[in-house]
Amino acid sequence: MARCRDKAVETLNNLGFDVVRYPRSDIAPLDVIIQSEGSHTRLAPLPNLWVPNTPLPVKSERTAPDVKTVESSELKGKFGIDAIVDIFSKLSLSAGAKRAKSVQFVALEPKITSCVLADIEEYVNKGQVNTALAAARHFFDDNERVYLITEVIASKKLKIIIGGDSAAEAAAAAAEITGSISASGSVGSAKSAANEITYEQDIAAVFGFASAELLYDNGWLLDLPEKPGKKFLGKGGNKLPILSKSVRLVLTDLET
Repeated sequence: MARCRDKAVETLNNLGFDVVRYPRSDIAPLDVIIQSEGSHTRLAPLPNLWVPNTPLPVKSERTAPDVKTVESSELKGKFGIDAIVDIFSKLSLSAGAKRAKSVQFVALEPKITSCVLADIEEYVNKGQVNTALAAARHFFDDNERVYLITEVIASKKLKIIIGGDSAAEAAAAAAEITGSISASGSVGSAKSAANEITYEQDIAAVFGFASAELLYDNGWLLDLPEKPGKKFLGKGGNKLPILSKSVRLVLTDLET
């Protein structure tokens, strides 16, 4: 059965970002992504792999233009419960919490962190790969492509909207889930009001990124940022599958 395109994926793509399937805080501008055998893997920050001849590009943060929230489609039944469990490590939901009929996630007050593209280009053009590192092989493998993250979009605050057979049932499930989050030892704080849960932490979780390809032609070059919709970072591991653009986005994996 065909699956509806998720609203969050569409919003991010329209803003120029590819999607992080499980948003997390350890993704940043200048991170290197390797495309190999149909998957994308985040390798390491470029400064860890590079011999530079110019200063490191400065990262700056700004409010995301034209968007105050990024919301997912409504996840029904078990899909929503499983998504909540995936957010927080060691989370155990009560029977009351599992009576939620639907779940929707909204990333609030998103911010964009980026480097000036011209500064990244100069850093790349005037530097070279540190060939003493084992990871340098990825830059010279004709079967792989190397991309550099130029900017990310992230949020410190997440809203979880709970649906139920009645307003009272939805509110009760939201309160139960909030208690479970607090009891899980999560680094953030959770509070509920009616059928909505607000979760906030000090470190922003990245849920989208823009990237440009690194090329070699008598020296290293940075291509223009690519049109989004073809890259999709998954949850950890050495192989991060490219998922269909229609796959639901869960804006909730705030890993530490």
